[in-house]
Amino acid sequence: MKIVAKPIEVLAVFSATGEIRPYRFRISSDPHMQTIRVDRIVHVEEKKVAGISAIHFDCRSQMDEQEIMYQLRYQTEDQRWILFKI
Repeated sequence: MKIVAKPIEVLAVFSATGEIRPYRFRISSDPHMQTIRVDRIVHVEEKKVAGISAIHFDCRSQMDEQEIMYQLRYQTEDQRWILFKI
């Protein structure tokens, strides 16, 4: 996977216990926006890297008849989503 560290728009679901789960996200790629549905969350881990607390989601999705792996990060302090690796 390649590091891209790109801010993204995410539609997420919160459980009754407060757990967060990304459902789909949009990423801008010239010249249009692309929406990707999160098909499977493989691993979730809370980490603090370089002083920034974040929840790391290792995910898989089908895109153009091909399975892709990527990592989404939710930065808890500033409530931002990042497509970190793809």
